[in-house]
Amino acid sequence: MKKIVLLFLSAGLMACAPQEPANTAGDATKTTTTTTETTASATTAAPSTSSDSAGDWEGNALTWNGAGQTFTFEDDGQTYTAVVTNQTIYEDNGKPIDAATFFGTDRTGQDIEVDGQLSGTTITASKLEIDD
Repeated sequence: MKKIVLLFLSAGLMACAPQEPANTAGDATKTTTTTTETTASATTAAPSTSSDSAGDWEGNALTWNGAGQTFTFEDDGQTYTAVVTNQTIYEDNGKPIDAATFFGTDRTGQDIEVDGQLSGTTITASKLEIDD
């Protein structure tokens, strides 16, 4: 009789003990959730100083460096530096001239048209034309 009472007491205690839910797949199955937040921003640059854009500009030469073959000029309130390459074309009022003729005279104050590629405030000129 003692064995039966102990059996019932053990069964009763086991029935009252807290139980964890059964995991039929074992510990191999776990769910992980990852959240990624993306932030977008936009920057608007002034058209006159946008990088790597082709165009044409015109203004009076402010400074002149004939030996270095560069000059600065102002167009619409922005100061630009013009630089040349071996492929730059030079004209004086529509007539072709060479680089030595173009840069051989100090042209500070003269109106010059610059066609080329803008990067920051530097224009790599594909064509320079003196406009009188």
